[in-house]
Amino acid sequence: MIPWIAITVGVLILMLGVVFILRLRYGRGLPPTDYYAWFLIGIVWMSVGIVNVIFMGPGQSFFFIMGLGFAIAGLVHKKDWKANSRAWHKMDKKRRLLIIISMIVLAAIIAAAIALTIIRN
Repeated sequence: MIPWIAITVGVLILMLGVVFILRLRYGRGLPPTDYYAWFLIGIVWMSVGIVNVIFMGPGQSFFFIMGLGFAIAGLVHKKDWKANSRAWHKMDKKRRLLIIISMIVLAAIIAAAIALTIIRN
């Protein structure tokens, strides 16, 4: 049996590495860190972690611990929250379209996962 998940993860990591190197090489550099996003990711992951611990046992605390780390890192850099914030009306149309398409794809993946769970049970 072919380990498709491991192959997919490896290819994705390789692709991200290539994008990272190209951005550094051609002078665009890396965007500044958005600590407000880190804080929000931490809050969401802590919530998921609490649900995992409640329903799956104390051994499933990975998301809670990672969320706590993200939230703390975001709070430590609270003074930098406004530096990267962009209002929706100030974004260009290309970025807004990308965000909308990403949200639609994410909603479709979640809906498919829920549907498959219902069908299997």
